[in-house]
Amino acid sequence: DLLDLTQQSMVVASAGLPEGDVTQVRLFVSTATVTDDAGTHDVKIPSNLQTGIKVNIDATVLPDTVTAILLDFNVDKSLVQQGNGIYLLQPVIPAVLVDRSGTVTGSVTLNGAPVQGALVTAVYAEGANYPVGTEVNSSSTAADGTFKVWALLPGKYTLNVTYTDSTPADFVGSLAEVVVTQGSDTATGAIALSPAP
Repeated sequence: DLLDLTQQSMVVASAGLPEGDVTQVRLFVSTATVTDDAGTHDVKIPSNLQTGIKVNIDATVLPDTVTAILLDFNVDKSLVQQGNGIYLLQPVIPAVLVDRSGTVTGSVTLNGAPVQGALVTAVYAEGANYPVGTEVNSSSTAADGTFKVWALLPGKYTLNVTYTDSTPADFVGSLAEVVVTQGSDTATGAIALSPAP
């Protein structure tokens, strides 16, 4: 269950490789399902058995070392429900070297209460790793309102939060000047939501 892994990592695979550059990882997914309010649905996986899911990376394997690559499957962006109700896998998987990237953790509240299902997007604001304004990665808040955004290269970020409740009413929040450093987590504390303008 990918939703169980939003705030923790797990080892998917390991392999011995010769020294050299690695530019791509391919993932082969046999089956997938999505469970929503209407039940459990099979996910259509285009071209998977022929070519796999291609994830571009930039890594150099050195002798007698471990090169750890973080693949963050972005659930919110990768599973798209079609007009006929069928879910289609359109994978969005940021990939970075673990020792070159960092994470951001925090929580989202509305009127002091934790919010589940808010979307937290990390937008690059300053640094040399992405163009300014790039939406680098995103994550949704868990039942206790907490979130963890993975696979962020160093620099300053703005966190933008959006949430729609059951009314439906829209709420937003933002936090600027969030500094990410390689190999560490940046804790932001709580981000309070307010009604969208």
